[in-house]
Amino acid sequence: MPVAPHALTHRPIAIGDDAEITITVTRGATPERFEIYASSVRKRLPKFRLPLAPDDRDTVVDLQLAYLRAFDQGRFETLLDYSKPLPPDVKLTDDDRTWVADQIQAQKPVA
Repeated sequence: MPVAPHALTHRPIAIGDDAEITITVTRGATPERFEIYASSVRKRLPKFRLPLAPDDRDTVVDLQLAYLRAFDQGRFETLLDYSKPLPPDVKLTDDDRTWVADQIQAQKPVA
């Protein structure tokens, strides 16, 4: 099971075998406490609570929705060449690379 070191205590924290994506949220008033949200490339990106000001309630950020909006508004579909394989510095297992390629292929319009 992969672990993430905690910056303040250097203690490993188990986050799950399939977690390629992690979000760590800390609060200014209690930096020794934190929340970790984990996900994988095959799952929907998580929603997480984002602290704003000490007296404000947390707001919930839907990371999947934010990603999709940024992707659409940034026109990445026209800027990225999806016909090329993923670069080697993208850290995925061979199975996940195949899964990503299959997802991209499934999105192509049928001629």
